[in-house]
Amino acid sequence: MVARPNDTPARKRATVATVAGELFGYWRVAVTKALRTARSLPSRSGATIWLASVADFIGRPEGMICSDDPRARVLVSRTGYGFLAIGTSLAAFVTWHSGAGAVAAVADGAWLIVWAGARLAVMRLAASGELRARPASVDVAWSGGLMPLALAVTPYLHAVALVASAALTWRALRAGGGTKREVWSMVGAAFGGQAAVEVVAWMVRGGVIYALVLGR
Repeated sequence: MVARPNDTPARKRATVATVAGELFGYWRVAVTKALRTARSLPSRSGATIWLASVADFIGRPEGMICSDDPRARVLVSRTGYGFLAIGTSLAAFVTWHSGAGAVAAVADGAWLIVWAGARLAVMRLAASGELRARPASVDVAWSGGLMPLALAVTPYLHAVALVASAALTWRALRAGGGTKREVWSMVGAAFGGQAAVEVVAWMVRGGVIYALVLGR
């Protein structure tokens, strides 16, 4: 009798991919329904106000960011923090479930948090004009832009979530009074810097840089 090779890692990877795909599908359906119903509900309950605030940030951020009522901005910021926590937890779980170990799982989760803070610091430093005079607008754009990171559970979904986060942040910064040149500078420095570092880190892990240097 010939022993069958151990296919547990392959099964785990398939399971992780399936779970990630299902999470993305559920998230997309939930967001779509929320955006459709946020303004049609008859009562202005807490949940309705929250849905409307998130819908405004995604659909027309200029009305929410420039409003004199700070409640919507607070709700959007808290939602971004919550989605970042979800993405951090899911990324750590997926890494751990794939067999990489607890240390790698914690590192993947911490990676999201560290880079989120770094992007805020970079955008604050790069802010100019109206956005420098209104740092609260930068903070709301940054925190609201964290929402797509709930999907950053695999390397591929992480890339998609980062692009979506950059797009949301760009629109919110424009709504906050930034010119196209100012906003492109801020978003490019924050998200482009992260993308460059992550590409180099991936090349180092994969041995690509060593192969190029050694000519092999």
